[in-house]
Amino acid sequence: MKKQEILKLIQSYILLGPPVDEQIVIPASLLHKTLAAMISDAFEDEWYVGKYPDVGQAVDSGIVGSALMHFVESGMYEKRLPFDLDLDTDAYIRNHPDVQDGIKDGYFASAQAHFEQVGLYEGRSFALAAPAPDEMTDD
Repeated sequence: MKKQEILKLIQSYILLGPPVDEQIVIPASLLHKTLAAMISDAFEDEWYVGKYPDVGQAVDSGIVGSALMHFVESGMYEKRLPFDLDLDTDAYIRNHPDVQDGIKDGYFASAQAHFEQVGLYEGRSFALAAPAPDEMTDD
């Protein structure tokens, strides 16, 4: 699964909100394990615990089983990202001209910052930048 597809899937989960037992047909733990299996190849464990040191501490102390499980159980609802991403900022601003106003008015440092802070969680359309030819992988 490519990072673009993974972020769109995560965006769908976020927009639905955290699972509530009465609203879900399958156990939340199964839903979390399924999502973890789907994104595990692209999830950047070292990056995640580096970006969110509290998660690394929680993993080290046994409070959470892994950085990946933290992400699928609560991190994505806490506006944490699963990996470092490179947004196609030109396309993002083209599709969302109000973002440029937010940058100009000082609300956001960049289109990337807007996407990471609010755009993903508002369900805004996006595209990741194409990797350089020497960086191309299956993710």
